[in-house]
Amino acid sequence: MRDMLNGAAAAALLFGVLQATGAMAASSGEMLFWRKAQESGAVSDYREYLRRFPAGDFAALARDRIEGGVDTLERQASPSTPEDEEALDLDPAMRAAVQDGLTQRGFTIGASTGEFDTATRNAIRGWQAQNDLPSTGFISAEQYDEITTAPLSGSIPIDEPMTARIDSSTSEAERAAREARLDYGVAELREIEGRLARAGFDPGPIDGVIDPTTRGAIAAYRQARGFAVNGYLDRPVIDALVRETKG
Repeated sequence: MRDMLNGAAAAALLFGVLQATGAMAASSGEMLFWRKAQESGAVSDYREYLRRFPAGDFAALARDRIEGGVDTLERQASPSTPEDEEALDLDPAMRAAVQDGLTQRGFTIGASTGEFDTATRNAIRGWQAQNDLPSTGFISAEQYDEITTAPLSGSIPIDEPMTARIDSSTSEAERAAREARLDYGVAELREIEGRLARAGFDPGPIDGVIDPTTRGAIAAYRQARGFAVNGYLDRPVIDALVRETKG
């Protein structure tokens, strides 16, 4: 066959074959498309990654790369469904964190009870409409991260860390496991170190190795931006760091 396939098409072909044979887990599929985009550096490949994984672990980085290569980002905003929200398996503390986030963004809910009542559903719809998302009243994984991420210092008053309630019962081993699930390689970690430095937090050498100095920079960033204080990475922290250090 002499027709040339670009990086995204080749990845799609391989993904389809492996998916049909059950030979690849979803996380492996996401890594396939991310690595293809990383290797090619093509905006089209980053768009293809976002189309397939709009709430993926590298979504914030992919959007930043796209915005650096084109004038506007065409958002792939699919309506979030009850099934999307059910898949998150939100416990009462996580639901209360959503309610806290909506309240701090100016939506009237009342007490953060950990139950999504009519007022909470209406607030979710209002937040979705404000952010040009389909107003379904149900949240996706990406929307959960956006709502529960502590606002950057100075943008909205922070009474307490947005993620403290969730993180307070998390052991160090669980935090380490959550960071490991991000599956960031040396290139991604080097970029994160560079962004920490640009934000004013010294991670030590920009080498893609998380050493004690890097852990200290992560902890200092989390504390300064209103997150629960520890030296580990998670998606809300990465998303906040990427937004703060665009360009």
